[in-house]
Amino acid sequence: VGLLRLPGNLQFVACSPDLVLHMPFPDGMKSIPLEIKCPTPMFGNRFDGRMKTKHLVQLHLQMKALNAEVGYLCYWTKEAAYLYKVQFDTELWNLIERGILHWRDAVTSGANKAPQSPEDKQLYKSVWTRCERVYTSILNQGGYTTIPSCVSRAGK
Repeated sequence: VGLLRLPGNLQFVACSPDLVLHMPFPDGMKSIPLEIKCPTPMFGNRFDGRMKTKHLVQLHLQMKALNAEVGYLCYWTKEAAYLYKVQFDTELWNLIERGILHWRDAVTSGANKAPQSPEDKQLYKSVWTRCERVYTSILNQGGYTTIPSCVSRAGK
């Protein structure tokens, strides 16, 4: 897809979805990000059945760049694909944006390490807590599906 820049005062931030789906909606075609993760034991990663907070944040950056109200996150393993439909969450985005701007201010002021004040730690905790709420909402609303992999079916 290439790099997509965020709008407005966040133009210094770019992201790159794995795929941009062009999907029809009642009010016209929309661009929807699809982020694909392939956790493999070969590289020390395993999918434990839970969406990762950092991936939810990454998808929100992509949704913001595309002005999308929804995005998809897929974890592909040799056993199955786990697909999550994520609605853009304004409360989470506001926390993410605060964090991005705070990091920018730290970098431009010449800081040589990550911000670590009690306020910074509270913001990090707030992002994590909101991500957990968004994830719980996805599960409660049935916004996910599991599709058996052709790799696992081929071995049977």
